Amino acid sequence: MKRFLITRDQEGDCTFREIPAIAKVRQQGADGKPEMVESPISAPRHVGGLARIYEGETEPTPAQMLTLFAEDTKQSLRKKAKACRAALLSAGFLFRSKVIQTRNVVDITNINSAAITAASDPYYTAHWIVADNSFLDLDSTGVIAMQKTMTDRSTAIYAAYTTLTTQIDAAITPEQLSAINPQFSVA
Repeated sequence: MKRFLITRDQEGDCTFREIPAIAKVRQQGADGKPEMVESPISAPRHVGGLARIYEGETEPTPAQMLTLFAEDTKQSLRKKAKACRAALLSAGFLFRSKVIQTRNVVDITNINSAAITAASDPYYTAHWIVADNSFLDLDSTGVIAMQKTMTDRSTAIYAAYTTLTTQIDAAITPEQLSAINPQFSVA
């Protein structure tokens, strides 16, 4: 069984070199003089980052080399998908030709609170400030519709994110992983 050290560069290209089983090392002999002796080399137990150990009878193929880095690739894709989800959730949503802000929890809480009030008071009205600092006048039905639009968009974002992470988790080959785009959008 041969051992190979496989390294991957920033562009994702892999190279390898065989790790010899025995190396000549200089030691002090019984007579006190230095001498060269053979010493077995053990493979590192854990190699992280951009390096992996591969053991096999033959040199690793490009696909085998990339497969060793698959979990790192999956983690990177999940992180990018999560960032995309967060960006979409905070980007706001279109309602009656206006962008309604959802930058933070306060924006979302205000929308939900207004919808709760509107559901209990049919005469409720709101003079809602939107992303471009203009106003949108809403009656109780409009406030509830705004909250439903926000909820529908959030649900669509989470559904797309879940589909993407399921695709990431199911990918086995480097080709499947490289075909995944972690940037997604919803209508």
